[in-house]
Amino acid sequence: MFLEILIILITTYTIWHASNILGRETENLGNKYNIPNSVKGATLDAVGSSFPEFCTVIFCLYAGSFEAGLGTVAGSALYNILIIPSLCVIFTNKSMNVEKKVVYRDGITYILTIIFLISMIYFGSSNPSNIEEKLINKSSGSIFILLYILYLVFLIFESKNSDSKINRTFNNQSLIKIISFITISMIIIAISVHFLVDNSLKLFTTLGLSKTAIGVIILAAITSLPDTFLSVISAKRGDADAAISNALGSNTFDILICLGLPIVYFNGIYINWNESFILLIYLLISSVVSMILISSNWRLSKIEAKAMLIIYIMFFIYIIIQ
Repeated sequence: MFLEILIILITTYTIWHASNILGRETENLGNKYNIPNSVKGATLDAVGSSFPEFCTVIFCLYAGSFEAGLGTVAGSALYNILIIPSLCVIFTNKSMNVEKKVVYRDGITYILTIIFLISMIYFGSSNPSNIEEKLINKSSGSIFILLYILYLVFLIFESKNSDSKINRTFNNQSLIKIISFITISMIIIAISVHFLVDNSLKLFTTLGLSKTAIGVIILAAITSLPDTFLSVISAKRGDADAAISNALGSNTFDILICLGLPIVYFNGIYINWNESFILLIYLLISSVVSMILISSNWRLSKIEAKAMLIIYIMFFIYIIIQ
């Protein structure tokens, strides 16, 4: 048990630092080619922040536990939308302004994505050997990816037809150097996540946690740590407005790409409907409630931040005791 805990701590630390490097270099790549902020956020920034979740889903599938992979994506999504904005407000001790576009574009897109995921699982064919399992087939995974491509096309057209900001920061770093850092950091993250998933499943299954709970609580929190620290630091510097937009964009990427690509690669995946239903419904309700709280006056106050924190704690307790 001690060895598993030590490996989990080491890999968590490694993932955090490698993710920081990956995020920095993807940002440098976007700045180098003056990519519009909305497009950069949905592509390069999303890859930088969501690559640990993507690797987690892949290795959970190889370990025979897609429930843990789905739990990681859903748990990370809940963490991003409830915990990160709340901590930004609490640690800065001031309200956070929110642009209407964040809710109208990113928020609605994200909520529709959750509804689509639930529908794909619900209407999937049952496993003949286990009627509780539903098939998310390869076609559904392909639709996930196609929807994200359409989302990117929309962002590109929006950036061309509006006054969308383009980052004009001059970056003279060579492309080869940027790509090298990105590649090395992704390899380090992938290796670290492999050992993290393997040892987390061994340790927490022994302690009696379900694989879904391991994904939701342990793996989701660990893979979301880089975003948490960066968002809180940015909030303290007075740049907290982007936290919600980044969280929503990252969550959409997690569902459509981090789930879509593995589903296509593995030619369809069976998932336990009973285990995933409550998780996804809670994710949907929490997302809707969060958007309502945020859009009430287009500011996230300390009271609203604490309410979102309580929603997450209630979910945490439910997962532990189920």
